[in-house]
Amino acid sequence: MAFIRFIAQLSSAFGLLAVIINGSGAQAQDTPARGLQTNPPVLLVPNRIFDAIEGASHEGWAVLVDSKEIKTVGPKSDVKVPTNALIIDLPGMTLLPGLSDIHSHIFLHPSQTGRDGNQEGIPNSMLEAMATGLPVFATEHGGIPEAIENGVSGLLVPERDDEALARALLNAAQDPGLLSRIGPTGAGAVRKKFDLQQQAQRLEEIYLRMIAKPN
Repeated sequence: MAFIRFIAQLSSAFGLLAVIINGSGAQAQDTPARGLQTNPPVLLVPNRIFDAIEGASHEGWAVLVDSKEIKTVGPKSDVKVPTNALIIDLPGMTLLPGLSDIHSHIFLHPSQTGRDGNQEGIPNSMLEAMATGLPVFATEHGGIPEAIENGVSGLLVPERDDEALARALLNAAQDPGLLSRIGPTGAGAVRKKFDLQQQAQRLEEIYLRMIAKPN
């Protein structure tokens, strides 16, 4: 899990390497805390929506969620958006009408190392959840700790420790303020370290510097 930090240290010491993090397309926003309180109306604007019932894909559509129910699904121009609605863009994602985590209190991502030693990097679904302000509870696995500071921008427990995960969930239920604190901090972490456009710009700057160097 310290591999990225190790590479960054090499880069600083020798000037030979540059670390470009695989950014997330989810746009982290200044969202209200997503704890156990009532949420405002939310307008989800995904890149495309797949209707599992009709078997059709739609672009330019939006989903209005209010009072824990999906109120409207259709072309964004036809959706009447309340003035206090929170608008969340979900570029590159597919949303299934009827399935929405917008009123979830916690996003669970308890990854574990496979029998063959295979591990995840930094899960994009986790970054997308964090970007919306949804508190993430995950495991100390692969690249996850590179995105989550335990107790600050999310909660981490050891792999395969179901009792530790259960205790963390119970503690969150008894301390709703915890979720209200780590949710916005997680969104800020995604905005700062995993913004796709910022990482792409960094990569472009590196290419331009290399091109400008004399042979």
